[in-house]
Amino acid sequence: MSENLIKEKIISIDIFLFLQVFNACPNKRAQMVKNLVGHKKV
Repeated sequence: MSENLIKEKIISIDIFLFLQVFNACPNKRAQMVKNLVGHKKV
């Protein structure tokens, strides 16, 4: 395997894990959105 393939696999795994967490925690996501919106208003 070339280094590029390995890097691409690692990146795709990172994105996959990120999406798993993102989809598994709707409450946290809502809290994050509230925080972002709150900061933008200030």
